[in-house]
Amino acid sequence: AAMMLMSSSSFVFVVVVACAAAAVVCVSDVNACCRHCGDASKACGDACISLKNTCHTPPGCACNGTTTTASPSSDPDYDHQTEAYKVQHKPLELNGAKLTIAPFFSPDHSIDTLLDFINGAQSSLYIGIASISSWSGCTSTSRGCVGCKVTTMSGEKFPVFQALLNAVHRGVSIQILTNDFNDKTCEGDVSLLDFLVLNGIKIGYFTTVTFDHCKFLMRDKKTACISSVNWTRNSIMNNREAGAVIDGEDSAAVIDFLTKVYEGDWKQSYPHKVTQTYSKEDMDIITNTTTRNYTVPNTPNRPYISPKPTPIQTNGSFTVSPKKKNVAIEYKRRLCFVFVHAVLVVCCLLYIFFLLLLWKLWTSPDYSYQTLQKQLDAVKKSFLLYIYQVSAFAHLYLCVCMRVTSFFLVGFLRKGH
Repeated sequence: AAMMLMSSSSFVFVVVVACAAAAVVCVSDVNACCRHCGDASKACGDACISLKNTCHTPPGCACNGTTTTASPSSDPDYDHQTEAYKVQHKPLELNGAKLTIAPFFSPDHSIDTLLDFINGAQSSLYIGIASISSWSGCTSTSRGCVGCKVTTMSGEKFPVFQALLNAVHRGVSIQILTNDFNDKTCEGDVSLLDFLVLNGIKIGYFTTVTFDHCKFLMRDKKTACISSVNWTRNSIMNNREAGAVIDGEDSAAVIDFLTKVYEGDWKQSYPHKVTQTYSKEDMDIITNTTTRNYTVPNTPNRPYISPKPTPIQTNGSFTVSPKKKNVAIEYKRRLCFVFVHAVLVVCCLLYIFFLLLLWKLWTSPDYSYQTLQKQLDAVKKSFLLYIYQVSAFAHLYLCVCMRVTSFFLVGFLRKGH
């Protein structure tokens, strides 16, 4: 997630909650390498990993051998794009919509927010996620394959896994769009994705662009959750991540936009296939519909913890205004966003919303550069950036493109400044 503060006579706050980064990396003019990997390892993102492991990380600055080309420099394991991508999703702008927004952060409240979201589903769940990691070691590639024994996988410690099974067993239709890392299921084992598919959950592998870095959920086509939270223990329990749950009276346009992007990507996906066969005894364990219990990890024991997420109402008339010339000042309502930074590294707390200024959603690589550049060009006094990574090549800062990115453009009046 990235948070940006731009100011002129009034402040415009931009929160970028990344849902689904395409990770389309421009490699022109790349001649620097942060780490050289020897003969016993290979480059994976910014690090070196064992040759027998599969790289699950988008291209970074690590290099194979003594070369200076950022790795992976050619078709990586997760790249299954077969057609050139064409721009198709124009930005959506909403002025003064009546919405309900509940912000949340890792490591404070991501796990309970995700669980509450899934447990509240009545009919459907759309999920877009870069990958799903087992908290019981069942996605480790140390053996050259993935999986665990059926009984171990059935007792998976990742609470979201068990919540998904409970949801599908009560009749919720679930689709998960993710990346195919070409992981093979170990002989005699069942993988995490196999287990979900065997319970009726549909899993599609992303092919629209190079990589799907999505952190997105949609419940019953009424409520959306957009965040930077990966489905890994580290992202949920240790990292600083940010997200928001969105619904409300005027959320239909937002949901329609997100649905169009998601369903378009889903149509281009291909299904996960279960390659192993299982005995009747194993299938009885796998498909057991008894409600599954799970343990929710405690909130970290730290000096500062953000409050439990609380929905914040925003009120105002609803209009779609894609052609406004100056979205920073044309508003009917203003929305206050106060972030408190605390503890060793910068911590942000979303504290007060007043009234909604503007919603702007777009999907990259379609219009990210133009939309963000327009906001940067409007900066007159100050610019504050809070983001995971900034490319060493400033002119290529949007070559790592976001597949479905939500910008909350929020303004609050600072009289006397």
